[in-house]
Amino acid sequence: PPLKHARYPSQVTVCIAAICQDHGAPRILLCSDSRMSSGNYGSTDFIMKIHPLGRRWIAQASGRPSSELIERVKEWFKASGGFGAVHAVVSSVNAAVREFEESPLYEKNCCELLISGFVLEKPVVGQFEIRKRASRRA
Repeated sequence: PPLKHARYPSQVTVCIAAICQDHGAPRILLCSDSRMSSGNYGSTDFIMKIHPLGRRWIAQASGRPSSELIERVKEWFKASGGFGAVHAVVSSVNAAVREFEESPLYEKNCCELLISGFVLEKPVVGQFEIRKRASRRA
C-alpha cells in the first residue's frame, strides 16, 4: 500500500544541541536535519541548518528568513571582543534580533535559533525564539 504523508500545521525541524563530556573534557554535540519545504512549491534535502558564528560559537536555525538573522548574529559576534560571560552572548544575540525585527524580511514568529558555544571553557546552549522580542532559555 502507498505511504500516507503526514501534514503538519506549522514548520517542523530538528535542531539538537547537547552538552557532554569526552575523556573529562566538555563538548557540545550538534545534530540537525537538512530539509526545507516551501509548502506546495516543493522541498529539498540539501539545506545546512548549522552555521558557524565565529569565536567558538555555532547557530542552528529554523524558519524562512533565518539566513538574514544568522548574518546579523555573525556581525554582532565579530564586533564583540570575545565573551567572558553568558550575559555578553545573550546581549549580542538580542541586539542582532532587534536589528532583524526592523528588517523587511522579519515576520512575526518566523524563526528560532539554538546558539551553542563556550564561555571561558564552559559549554553553553541557549534557545532564542524570535517572536517580537527574543526570549532566552538556557
